[in-house]
Parts: sequence; structure tokens; C-alpha cells
Amino acid sequence: MWYLARANNLANAFTLGHLGQDYYGLVIGIGAWLGTIMAFNVWVFIWPNQKKILGIVAATDDEKAKARKTAALASRINFVLSIPLLLCMGASNHPLPF
Repeated sequence: MWYLARANNLANAFTLGHLGQDYYGLVIGIGAWLGTIMAFNVWVFIWPNQKKILGIVAATDDEKAKARKTAALASRINFVLSIPLLLCMGASNHPLPF
């Protein structure tokens, strides 16, 4: 976390280490973008559909069935993205194996 807190390092991470010039910024930037995508999935796809499934928001049975499929797919995508996210965040102190 301290790396991103220093001046210009947040921009360095989100520009993927100035497009590959800085390995550390590249790796942590990939992890940051994956985390951003995962947060987007939660707030745009998973949570609104979960509200329909749980009955917090009124929905027909057809809407609930579609919401189940959408929420399940987005949740699976987040699970798959969590593995490279953790690899990239761990590689901030240790190099990636590839």
C-alpha cells in the first residue's frame, strides 16, 4: 500500500507502470485494474440482481430467473479474477514466476 501512497505512484499503477517501463508498477497496476473490474461487477451486476433474488426489490419470476443467471456469472467471473489479482498483489514484494 505504501507504494501507491507516494507521489505519482497511483498514476503509475493505473497506467501499468507507464506502459511497461516500471515492472513494479506494471504488476501492481494489473492487480489494481483487476480489483477495479471486480468492484464494478459487484456494484453493477451482482448486487442489483441479488436484491431481486432476495426480494428486496419487487421482481417477477422471470426477472428473478434472469437475475440468478446474471449474478451467478458475475460472481464466477470475480472468483476467476481473484486468483491473478492475488498473484499480482503478492508480486509487489516477490517476483511473478513467469
